[in-house]
Amino acid sequence: MNFFLIFIFFTQINVIYQQNILPEHKRRHCKALQTLDIMEYALPMIRRILKEDSEKIRQEYEQVFTSLKGGFLFTCPEGWLYHDDNCYLFTTTKTTWQAARENCLSLNADLAEIINERDSYFVKSELQRIYNQEGVPKYSFYNLGGTDKANEGEWIWIRTGERIRFTNWASGEPNNVGRQEHYLTVGGTRHKWNDINHSGKCRAICQKSVGLRSVP
Repeated sequence: MNFFLIFIFFTQINVIYQQNILPEHKRRHCKALQTLDIMEYALPMIRRILKEDSEKIRQEYEQVFTSLKGGFLFTCPEGWLYHDDNCYLFTTTKTTWQAARENCLSLNADLAEIINERDSYFVKSELQRIYNQEGVPKYSFYNLGGTDKANEGEWIWIRTGERIRFTNWASGEPNNVGRQEHYLTVGGTRHKWNDINHSGKCRAICQKSVGLRSVP
């Protein structure tokens, strides 16, 4: 509907242009400036509408759980979200980090990794969508696959053992309260990272590669 309104809006401007500006050569410059003023006023609104529609389309697309790429159908199980050739599950049960990982492993997945800005934006967007749902506790934290248990201060992704390079820590984090906070979470009001101890209970984000199926 928003795209239809935008189309009508531009059509009306075009009609005004053809009926008033073209026949009146002497006032062409003035009318053109008026049209530019209208466009300058309308563009922020148009950008907002397009951004909202783009986000809505993205979410609806992810709910289909499929992405077609070069002759293969990339699929995610029902309830999982597709992003960048991976499938993500945002759980609702609060558990310890270790229990969360065991649950992900039982689903042929592991705790999620946020390795770049694209991943961070995806997680932030989904968390905000979850927070906006009626009845959902606001600003919950979710377990991720990062830990510095083996060597304090050296954060790695548990699945690969690779050092964490991209970070999005909240101010003052990681602070290793009581010298026992060795596990990575994301959430809160600004969707930032935090470290927690082995007994802290959070929801979790599981991640696994998409399934592959040849397209006939």
